[in-house]
Amino acid sequence: FISVRATNTGTFSAVVSSSSAGQTGGYNLRLVTVPGTFIVPAGDEGGPLSNGGNHTGTNSLGDEDVWSFNAAVGDNITLRCGEILGTASYNPWVRLYGPTGVLIGQDNDASDSYVNHRATNAGTFTVVVGSWFTGNNGSYSLRYLKTPGDFIVPAGDEGGALTNGANHLGTTEN
Repeated sequence: FISVRATNTGTFSAVVSSSSAGQTGGYNLRLVTVPGTFIVPAGDEGGPLSNGGNHTGTNSLGDEDVWSFNAAVGDNITLRCGEILGTASYNPWVRLYGPTGVLIGQDNDASDSYVNHRATNAGTFTVVVGSWFTGNNGSYSLRYLKTPGDFIVPAGDEGGALTNGANHLGTTEN
């Protein structure tokens, strides 16, 4: 994993080789440039996030899932991500990048990665989910909420309009 903030424009090169002389093998190289438009490869996870929605994904070795959403100045953004299944020490690593490409929040935790941010810029935000530990893989559930704004309540989940004075029962899970 390499993360660099470019200080100049131009063409950059990536060189991939074995760290051991004479060794060969296949690899998966993923480039994520923020800000910018991105593609979601066939069979992979990522893309636009639905406000209130649960977004599940799987990180294979070397995989980074890229998600996006739009926000206005003053919007409150909450991202929660929990491991569903994974190798030892998979720990989903959630990174939130602002519209200018600056990393504005990140967290990793096997049971509940959490990023909360109040937007100071308007535009498209990018969320990247991968494994905190190299050589590990697993699946995750990413929850995104932006307030103010309309949101969905996923099927089988609790939430929605509150009635004044009433009890509202629910269950939280990873």
